[in-house]
Amino acid sequence: MKKSIRSAYAKNSFKWVLVFFYLSAPILTNAQQVEWLHSKLLSLEQSGDDNNANTSREIKSLYSDIHSMMNLSGGDIQQQGETAPELVDCDIQSIPLLYKSDKRYKKAAMLRIRITQPADFLQIIDIARMTAFEGLKYICFLVSFNSCPGDTEKNACVPDKVNKMILNSSGKSLLYLVTAEIPE
Repeated sequence: MKKSIRSAYAKNSFKWVLVFFYLSAPILTNAQQVEWLHSKLLSLEQSGDDNNANTSREIKSLYSDIHSMMNLSGGDIQQQGETAPELVDCDIQSIPLLYKSDKRYKKAAMLRIRITQPADFLQIIDIARMTAFEGLKYICFLVSFNSCPGDTEKNACVPDKVNKMILNSSGKSLLYLVTAEIPE
């Protein structure tokens, strides 16, 4: 009798494990994908879709035009402009500030994270802890050194390295972009 109960329990436990993997498979396959900024903008522009063209213009503007901005550097916060910032620029040292409940983050559409040395790739960016960023759509990583010195294709490994930095258990859909601007 005990043996049949154990056998039935083992069969049901196995079924629950299968159900769990079946239900979690879409989550595992839909993980974030870091894309090169230039390539993503080009694909959005060439799609022929007005929404994609608007997205491309918004990303370009946020990344390179003058906007109200917050600069997080060395653990300090400096705000430029009178209105709530649309862009938050952050160095790796200041990542903990992103997890603070600061109402000034509310309207920021882009977070730009500066990666200046190999050790920066070890930092984890936990999207679920960034609760104050209600309007966040884009996270752009700016790499300013040759990150793949052994590769024949300069900086080919960067998207994979950046992808490993991102932890997004929040379910929030964001566009992750990377660009390399290496001084000569």
